[in-house]
Amino acid sequence: VKGYVIESREVIVPLVLFGADETSFEIDAALDTGANCELTLPPEALQILNAEFLREDQAAVAGDEIIGCRVFTVSVLWTSGKRTIEAFELDSIPLIGMKLLESHRLTIDVVDGGEVSIQPLTPAN
Repeated sequence: VKGYVIESREVIVPLVLFGADETSFEIDAALDTGANCELTLPPEALQILNAEFLREDQAAVAGDEIIGCRVFTVSVLWTSGKRTIEAFELDSIPLIGMKLLESHRLTIDVVDGGEVSIQPLTPAN
């Protein structure tokens, strides 16, 4: 999985997402090391995907405020192919959380236009 760094030093990763009916949607997501979920998506993206509702939950947002939100199932093209994940509905830019990065190596060249690489960690023998 490849991404890039923008002038404001945000890490952007283009993602291909799939909904329950295999509708696909491409979106740029920002990496958020403070988020412990897999992914957040705005309501419009979840509607386009016709994503499957899972449950009501809570999420911590900026300033450690806890808010109620809905959680949906979507699939994403990830390092090992298509992977089913949970997406929290938040009215903000799409965010990749640390749970999606678990068991992966993240490399960032922190300069404008810098390269971002996400690779699975190989298990120790």
